[in-house]
Amino acid sequence: MVAEVAVAPLMMNNRQPSRSDSSKDLARKKKRATVASQSGNAPLVPGESMDNEEGHLKFRDGLILNQKYAMIRKLGEGTFGRVFECADQEDSGKKKAVKVVRAVERYKHDAMVEASVLDELAQLDPKNECQCVRLQDRGEAYGHYYLTFEALGPSLAEELELRNYNPFSMRRIRTFGRDMLIAIAFMHRNDLIHTDLKLPNVLLEMDTRDCTRVKVIDFGGTRRTSTGRRHKSLVQTRQYRAPEVLLESGWSFPADLWSIGCMLLELYTSDLLFPVHHTDEHLCLVNHICGEIPAKMISKDSPYFVDGKLKDPDAFPPTKARHVRHRQTLKEIVRPRDAEFYDCVKQMLRVDPDQRITAKDALSHPFFNDMRATTASSTASGSVSARPHSAISHAVRPSSATTTAARTTRTTATATRTTATTVRTTAK
Repeated sequence: MVAEVAVAPLMMNNRQPSRSDSSKDLARKKKRATVASQSGNAPLVPGESMDNEEGHLKFRDGLILNQKYAMIRKLGEGTFGRVFECADQEDSGKKKAVKVVRAVERYKHDAMVEASVLDELAQLDPKNECQCVRLQDRGEAYGHYYLTFEALGPSLAEELELRNYNPFSMRRIRTFGRDMLIAIAFMHRNDLIHTDLKLPNVLLEMDTRDCTRVKVIDFGGTRRTSTGRRHKSLVQTRQYRAPEVLLESGWSFPADLWSIGCMLLELYTSDLLFPVHHTDEHLCLVNHICGEIPAKMISKDSPYFVDGKLKDPDAFPPTKARHVRHRQTLKEIVRPRDAEFYDCVKQMLRVDPDQRITAKDALSHPFFNDMRATTASSTASGSVSARPHSAISHAVRPSSATTTAARTTRTTATATRTTATTVRTTAK
């Protein structure tokens, strides 16, 4: 399922992304939706349905699911259902995240498939060391299938919002990246491809400001594969989509590494590396930022190439042409002092998937070596003057109501953390 995040912490996909969608936009939409979700809790009138017109279970404070989970609040909503923070009455009121699937048969089937993937991952990782979220329970309530997950902290997309969109320190980028790679290397070792890696699908283990450990969530799109097999279906959220997926040239394990490279750059700059919505624009940015697209990846009937050459972005409409023309290259985005980080993400963002680094090899890269000193590179979250170049030149950023609002919010937002520990986990 390819879509964008609507309300964040539990990352359920419900629509195609727009060019203006960034971590900042998504976090703000999540914040508005979460606040709104706590209202409208009037008691059911006689004969009123438990579901809304779209088949979602309505939120009711204190509603008991399956005689076990007492609703506290709604955390997120997407195409497949809603996620509620609940108190587990059989576990001393411990908070859990319960994903309640819409009353649609195909969504129930997809949720059951996701549960089977999570069951397999848990069996393969009995010590819970591989940084994948844990499924704790599943069942049915009020005609809905539900999945119950462990309590986790906010997503990395939310954490950027809480930090007022200041980039993370190199120390935290390193630890976040290592945990992502541990999870993906584990999955790849067992012939599984995540296919939907993005900041909203990586959650802090705890809701604390100094937490450095994360877990990967949202396994609804996980695909089983085998060495040498190439898939052709459309996967991944647009901004994290690998070039081999864009070109339908056949994708496999390396597609996950492309997404991780995009995520690490987003943590480094606080901006999406590819804030796009259209494939032609996306391919031009890939070609400009990461290197030329190999001829072997281009089909003869590709609408994006002429005589084997990518269409000139100057032929695009003015806004799109300007957007491509003013992007920085990967080398320009990363500060010279962060050479090891640059080398690591460069290998993750190789356009040719056959040349891309594997998750296992990435874990052995010097950037993720614990013995190396990090003092010189741990100030990425300092003053504005010390921050890395944005992936887009602010002086030439396209003028629109959305981007103006994003800049305004960025300069005025207050990074206020809620005092109550929130429960976060997957939803699709």
